[in-house]
Amino acid sequence: AVQSKGRFRVGLLDCSATLPSGKNLYERFKLKPKGSSSQLAFWVANGGSPRVMDPSSFRSTTDYDVARLATRIAKQTELKADLITSTKQLTKRCVEYKRGCVVVVNKGHVLADGAKKDLA
Repeated sequence: AVQSKGRFRVGLLDCSATLPSGKNLYERFKLKPKGSSSQLAFWVANGGSPRVMDPSSFRSTTDYDVARLATRIAKQTELKADLITSTKQLTKRCVEYKRGCVVVVNKGHVLADGAKKDLA
């Protein structure tokens, strides 16, 4: 596995290898390659289910570009801090957002830039 800036690791797995349960990774997590490629890239974060990545994440049919994968995963798992000023924004950015949300309530005071960076 390759460490990516201390945030996560990127590695190669044999998805057809048998797990202790008798299943392979494809069966265990119901993974299917996208497109005609037999290669599969997926990421997992915060105990969630694996999410399959687009085949364009691969440089060629036999080689993986770990740096490119790491960049894509970093973008997809990046945390963001936004000021929510209406119920509509709260609903869109947190209630309906499927990847999770943390709300910091600050009694009418705007967060300092340093605090915003700490949250992100």
